[in-house]
Amino acid sequence: MTGIVLVQLAAPGKRKENENPLIGVTAAFGAALCSGFAGVYFEKIVKESNQGTMWIRNVQLALASVIIGIVSLLFGIDRDLLSQNGLLFG
Repeated sequence: MTGIVLVQLAAPGKRKENENPLIGVTAAFGAALCSGFAGVYFEKIVKESNQGTMWIRNVQLALASVIIGIVSLLFGIDRDLLSQNGLLFG
């Protein structure tokens, strides 16, 4: 994240009109923060729980992620693009 921020701040004349570096830096920082908290929380749940193995926990997490991904695909803002070009476009 720091590398992206430094590259973006070093090239202020090359920005497009609709770009906002503050929004980009905030989004990158938020993503890193959420990822860190998710990792710590998952580690806490795995260590405290005696239900199932690590494989079962990973499958549960993957299924939840797939469901969230499908819902965001079906109701997301790029629904028209998805219907025109297909699932594997871009």
